[in-house]
Amino acid sequence: MPGAPQQPTIPYPTAEQVLRLVRVFCLDAGITIDGDLLSDTATYTIPILQAAYEYVQQELGNRGFETPTKETVLLNLTPVPAAVQGPGTQVFIDWTQYFDGENQNASPVLPQDCIVPVRLWERPNGSVLRFVPMGVANDGLDSLPQYTYLRQWEWRDDKLYMIGSTQAQDLRMRYKALLPALTGPNSIVKIFQGGNAIAYDCAIKFAGPRAGEAAAYFTTERDKAISQLVTRIARKNQRRNSRPRPYGTMGQSNHSSYC
Repeated sequence: MPGAPQQPTIPYPTAEQVLRLVRVFCLDAGITIDGDLLSDTATYTIPILQAAYEYVQQELGNRGFETPTKETVLLNLTPVPAAVQGPGTQVFIDWTQYFDGENQNASPVLPQDCIVPVRLWERPNGSVLRFVPMGVANDGLDSLPQYTYLRQWEWRDDKLYMIGSTQAQDLRMRYKALLPALTGPNSIVKIFQGGNAIAYDCAIKFAGPRAGEAAAYFTTERDKAISQLVTRIARKNQRRNSRPRPYGTMGQSNHSSYC
């Protein structure tokens, strides 16, 4: 008879599994794998681990690693008030407010885990029309009067800036997200096969100036582990089929149909 089906498991390590590696690297597992200096109950253990977790996330992102990508819809960006409409007015959204050019509004706001927007689409608030791509202004928003559509966006000073519009709009936003913080031994480390890189960086942060020659070793091994993660994704990307997008197709984000 066939055996009972295996229960699915999450293919990520826990914080405790990573900490066990750190204890081994730092020679803190001689008596018990639960450690002494790096025990779960030490007040600094989880903060050090979280700092290493954030470092590896940032380094992977800087090297083109596919950090978590999410999408959300921001509803009812109210129009720029008539009294301040003009090329000199811009609106913005951050984590606490939406500024319409004159007033601070409690909503919509950016998701709390948003690191940076990647792409944006818009449509009139409350409609069932398709979302239309917005153009990204990498060198500053154009000096334009408000129109029925927002048209352009720019990420500046940790805020999502736009020209603003004369009618309420909804935004569909694709963004890079921050991984959930590690708060205890049972927290999930959501970097697939990232335990070694995090553990080596945690060892560097724990040992600090006391590490001597070990610090150089930990650094080399951490960077090697990060490179292996990046190489895995790079090889996958090389297998993608790609073809140029025809000029003037509906998928382009130049908003030429608006202007």
